[in-house]
Amino acid sequence: MAIPLFATPPKGSTGPTGSTGPTGAGTTGVTGVTGATTTGVTGVTGGTGGVGATGAGTTGVTGVTGGTGGVGVTGVTGPTGPTGISGVTGVTGATGTTLTKLAAQTIAASPTTIAHGLGGTPSRVLITPTSNNTIWMSAASDGTNIYLTASAGGSTCDVYVAL
Repeated sequence: MAIPLFATPPKGSTGPTGSTGPTGAGTTGVTGVTGATTTGVTGVTGGTGGVGATGAGTTGVTGVTGGTGGVGVTGVTGPTGPTGISGVTGVTGATGTTLTKLAAQTIAASPTTIAHGLGGTPSRVLITPTSNNTIWMSAASDGTNIYLTASAGGSTCDVYVAL
């Protein structure tokens, strides 16, 4: 049996279902024909969007301070020059030779002859300057004399001789 569209439904039967409201609109459905009011589907409220991740809040790294530079090395002081040999009469040499000190001598800037009195040619001649000049043997010694010259006239020295 066909039911007219706007007819009153027979007792005990359900009228036509009302129109469903648009999805998500949350509206109430259209009232059914002659009778039964139906409620349409309530629209679904969309979920709350997730809260964005909070930034890490990291503080930037503080720059590294460079190390302190090394302290410079203090210059080295050179060694002190040697002290002159003190004159000693009758010093015994390494081979058992006895050195004899001649009297203090004054040497010229030209060859100076000094008698040694050994009775033979000296095998050793030791010159110790006592002034601030250079003194050297200007010729080989002989059986009577030694021969010295200085860098400046009037230089003084101690002379030791041995056979």
